[in-house]
Amino acid sequence: MHPDIKEFWEKRGQSIGGYSFSAIDVWFVISDPEYYNQGGPPPPLKDDIIYMSAKIKNYRLNDLWYSEEEMLRIIKQKAFL
Repeated sequence: MHPDIKEFWEKRGQSIGGYSFSAIDVWFVISDPEYYNQGGPPPPLKDDIIYMSAKIKNYRLNDLWYSEEEMLRIIKQKAFL
């Protein structure tokens, strides 16, 4: 999350937490400290999420999955035809 955006939430008196999973980063407002301090990383509550960033971008075309780079190459090839 951008530091200025995090600062915005903190100036509003909100505590911010976050998790980095293999495919996604999630940042959230800690609305219920008892829920978030259970000793493990519980999933953030839906209404608390303020930022999500996918680390892996996959696109689907004709029931096959492609990386962003592959998809752009396919689009260029189709445009050429």
